[in-house]
Amino acid sequence: MRKSFLICLLLAIVTFSVYLRVIHNGFIILDDWDYVVRNPNLTEGFSLPNIKWAFTSFYASNWHPITWLSLILDYRLYGLNPAGYHLTNVFIHIFATILLFILFNKMTKQIWQSAFLAAIFAIHPLHVESVAWVAERKDVLSAFFCFLTLLFYFSYTEKRQKVWYFITILAFSFGLMSKSMLVTVPIIMLLLDIWPLDRLNSEKISFLIKEKIPFFALSIIVSIITLYAQRAGDAINNLKEASFLLRFANSQLAYVQYIFKTVYPINLSVFYPMYLVPTWQAVLSFLLLFIVTVMVILKRKKYPYLLVGWFWFIITLIPVIGIVKVGAQSMADRYSYIPMVGLLIIVAWGAADILKNIKYRKWILSVLACIVIISLAVLSWIQLGYWRDSVSLLRHAIKIAPYNGMLHYDMGTAYLLEQNDLGQAAKELRLSIAFNPYFADAHYNLARIYMQLGDFDDGIEEARIASVLDPKNQRLRNYLFSCIELRKALKGK
Repeated sequence: MRKSFLICLLLAIVTFSVYLRVIHNGFIILDDWDYVVRNPNLTEGFSLPNIKWAFTSFYASNWHPITWLSLILDYRLYGLNPAGYHLTNVFIHIFATILLFILFNKMTKQIWQSAFLAAIFAIHPLHVESVAWVAERKDVLSAFFCFLTLLFYFSYTEKRQKVWYFITILAFSFGLMSKSMLVTVPIIMLLLDIWPLDRLNSEKISFLIKEKIPFFALSIIVSIITLYAQRAGDAINNLKEASFLLRFANSQLAYVQYIFKTVYPINLSVFYPMYLVPTWQAVLSFLLLFIVTVMVILKRKKYPYLLVGWFWFIITLIPVIGIVKVGAQSMADRYSYIPMVGLLIIVAWGAADILKNIKYRKWILSVLACIVIISLAVLSWIQLGYWRDSVSLLRHAIKIAPYNGMLHYDMGTAYLLEQNDLGQAAKELRLSIAFNPYFADAHYNLARIYMQLGDFDDGIEEARIASVLDPKNQRLRNYLFSCIELRKALKGK
């Protein structure tokens, strides 16, 4: 017990030390403004109408009432001081890390593998996005409730008391209301029944599935709500823009890229653009995933953690892998937040098995673990620096993907709204239009800049192009009309 407590304390100290510099970071133009800076609902506090809004609104194309309530609480505590919001994210991430350690330590009774698993989860650079981005509060909250749900589930399997079963359902409900990506948790429970809980030897598979029915029911309900929310907010792309074949090819490559970036977390970006995947890459990725899947199934009796870790990774990524296309990205660091646990299970228990007959095994594993943890901590510290403000973050992203209209549009928006630098904003927006001439919002923002600079002719022309490109957008038509009326009024004087 004392050793476990010391490990929890050490995990908290190391994680806090790595993420300490985040308190100097600001809000990011991407989503943070919608979620916090320009969200009028946060100012209302915990009034009954506002609580109703949190549970019934599809604001920002999402349904996650617990996330909204946590941000409302932050606003009551910190106002619009970003340091407070960042600290809340860090502390939730720390609690999630400790829960992850406790969960696997209790289930496997293998303290050092569990500690290594939790340590890598805590400081891996791929997780910087989830922790350093205020709008990703839903990530850290959902992970906290995910691990809490599984911990309660373990207590239920140990004690077989109904109270633990209902507490597990309650925790799972809170997790789903933090982020709907947790819809796969019932399948994770079934995987844990295989290893390390080993319930297949004591229970019938039909009973284990029946036991999960309420969890599957909640997952289905929340999936329907989420799809409705994202369609209502136009977050789900028109399927004609990305065919099923392209989306499937991208999903196969994305799985391999997540594995690669877990092993080699370099050149991480806030945005990975979607592109036409070469056929050979898609086929090779599919074959690699298929071969690994067959291997872990064949080795399931001798090394059951391989099966559980691999399918944890594959299954938890399904809601965001891109088969149902949400957004313009091909993948995202934040999507690996919970799925990475599966890969870490394979590494933690696999390394111990590989070296089990080697002399000085414990020393070798300890040294390797320290090297890996220190290296990842340094990379995370560097990655956190890119998140200090929108311009720094987007400048880094543009270095990785320099010919992307969306990134230049976001950079222009950052210069316009955060720094009021009209010249740089116009430059970035013109680059965005050069890469994507049919981007209506880029033309609209460029029109706003021209009008502010007094260049009415160019401003009206850009507004006209924007309204032609998006003819159903009443806002663009109204803006074009107001620009024309303003020029008439000024000429009349």
